[in-house]
Amino acid sequence: GLERLLPRAANGEALPYAPANGANYGPAGPFGRGLMVVAQIARLMPALSTATLDLGGWDTHEGQAGRMRGLVGVLDAGLTALDRDLAGLGRRWTVLM
Repeated sequence: GLERLLPRAANGEALPYAPANGANYGPAGPFGRGLMVVAQIARLMPALSTATLDLGGWDTHEGQAGRMRGLVGVLDAGLTALDRDLAGLGRRWTVLM
């Protein structure tokens, strides 16, 4: 599978993924790490047509204003990083939420 497609160092160890175009997934936390994996797979497998991720916590009742602001911030940071990272691939992406 994917393991054989990973770029490797001279010693055979898989190289860490380096996002393109200054993309920074860090501010999106675990959601961002998931998006970074999707970006890496998209680069390794150009035929990728579908990927899914979960960002839970949208059923807010108490402290809704603060929780929504935080969730929207995570979503924004992650999707911004993904957009930057994949911008040079020369294909369009559709994101459904």
